[in-house]
Amino acid sequence: MEEPEVKKKSIFQKVKNGLNVAVQVLLAVPVKLPSVLLDGARYVAMLLGLLDALEEEEEEKEDGND
Repeated sequence: MEEPEVKKKSIFQKVKNGLNVAVQVLLAVPVKLPSVLLDGARYVAMLLGLLDALEEEEEEKEDGND
């Protein structure tokens, strides 16, 4: 019986997940924050979404080549 492959999270993945949580907290906080901070959080969220999409595309290419 084969055990399923468990991918270890890289440091990059851990940092990305931490940033994602921080951005979600900043955008959901009910207090008025400076617009510069919110704009920065939105850009980081957009960048993280882009990185996720690129990683998924790369994984699909790798799976297709097997």
